[in-house]
Amino acid sequence: MEPWNINETRQHIARLFGRDQLLVAKDSLRSIDDRMTYAAIHYQDAANLIDAYVNEHLKNASLFEVLYLDDENFSTDFNFFIRKVGAHLIACIQSIHTLPDILAHAIYYSLAINLTQKPIKERMITASSVGKRHWKFLTRIHYV
Repeated sequence: MEPWNINETRQHIARLFGRDQLLVAKDSLRSIDDRMTYAAIHYQDAANLIDAYVNEHLKNASLFEVLYLDDENFSTDFNFFIRKVGAHLIACIQSIHTLPDILAHAIYYSLAINLTQKPIKERMITASSVGKRHWKFLTRIHYV
């Protein structure tokens, strides 16, 4: 499967629903791309930190030795390393966690569901609300 092409999506929105609807949808579309990029960056940074730490500190020692080594400086460095990796992984997970609701907004505005007779209130747009209320509409779409 080919990767998502945000520019092609924008062109379809403008063609099907007009430039005004594209302006409404553009922030959600950009947020999807941003969050996927942020997740990838944080994941890669965590992986690089782990690789560097293992090569520098664990090459000739086991993790057991490192954890129970009676060296206060090393222990402080190890705890900082763990927190740094944890911070990157939490940021990665948070970016991934936001995707369903951002995708819901993107779908909602990209398909001009906000222009239907019963639009969802802005603060209530979630993956669940868009899916539940508009599943029949979404399954009838045929892409040309």
